[in-house]
Formats: sequence, structure tokens, C-alpha cells
Amino acid sequence: MPDFVRARSDEQREERLKEIKDITEKMILETSYHEISLATIASSLGWSRATLYKYVSTKEEIILEILADKHIKQSNEIITACPIGSNFDHETISSIWAGIINSNKDYLTYYSLLQVILETNVSLEKLVKFKKIFYRYNGMVIEHFAEYLNCTPDTFAKVYSSVFFHALGLNGVCTVNPIAKEASKLAGFKDIPVDFIESMKKFILMCIHEYIS
Repeated sequence: MPDFVRARSDEQREERLKEIKDITEKMILETSYHEISLATIASSLGWSRATLYKYVSTKEEIILEILADKHIKQSNEIITACPIGSNFDHETISSIWAGIINSNKDYLTYYSLLQVILETNVSLEKLVKFKKIFYRYNGMVIEHFAEYLNCTPDTFAKVYSSVFFHALGLNGVCTVNPIAKEASKLAGFKDIPVDFIESMKKFILMCIHEYIS
């Protein structure tokens, strides 16, 4: 690994933060959340803990940054997939939206950590920064689809909120860690298979018909 060079510009600092986020996300995929610490992240980067502390204060701060990136990505994908003037019917919109949620399920997994773990382990400044990003991009999606579906922003906000929290819960059902799965098996229970994308498609269509049609 090349010798560490301290960031001397905003651009270099962003590059360092990207390195930190990339290695943290890789570690989350390979090990349990509780086994990850700033010490293990620094070791994986080939940095000292003192160097890592120049950029972040807690591992939750890193994960909050990753969550913000994923929120921006999903929001942009939803808007881009249904440009104004494309005139997709409700079923097509539901199918597109469900597909995007399905391809971004890692975002839901990260978000599930927000209230339980992340919000209590980051500074107020970092949390305010995240909230501004979160509500800004939510607002962009809501304004876009309010125009697309010819409804008020408040009306589409109800659709958007319902879909998001349903997806969050459904992802929790569909994403079961191996230990929990084995525990259910030994307890004599069988997991009920759920078709995530089909369930989301039906739910989105139901919400559009309930609130807009």
C-alpha cells in the first residue's frame, strides 16, 4: 500500500473520505457491524488511528455519510427513470419504482440503523448535515412526481412516505442473517418466502390508487 499522504485541499480530503467509506462498506459486507471499529477501519486502510481521527470521530459518522450517498443515488434514479412527459401509466410507474427500490436494498439496510444506532452516535453538526441532504432529496422526488402525476406535493408525500416505510419493513423480513435463520429452523419455524419486488410493485400501485386516483 502506498504511503499515506495527508490531504492538503478539499478535493484531497474528499478522496480520503471516499477511501474511508469504501473500505467501511466493504467491511460491513464481510463481517458483522459490531466487529467493526475505527481501529479495524484504520488497520484495513493501512493508516494509524490518529490519522483516521483527522477525518472522522466515530464509525457511525462514516456510515451516516454512506447512507447520505445512497439516499442521493436512489432519489436521482427515481427521478431520472420517470422524466416529465414520458406519460407512463400507474402500473408502469409502480414497476419502475419497485425495481429501483429492489436494486437499492442496501440503502434500506443502512437506513434501518439510523434511529437505533446512528443518530445517537454522531455529533449534532453531522446529523444536521445529513437531515438537510435527506429532506432536500425527498423534496426533489416529491415535487417531481407531484407534477408527473398531477397532484399536490402533500398528496404525493403521503404516497412516498407509505412506500418508503413499507419497503423498510419488508426489507427487514426479506433480509435475514444466517444466525437468525438457523435459530428459526432449530425453533421449528419455516421462513415464509416473500417476493420483494412483486410485493413492492403491488403496494406502490395500491398507494397511488388510494391517494391519487
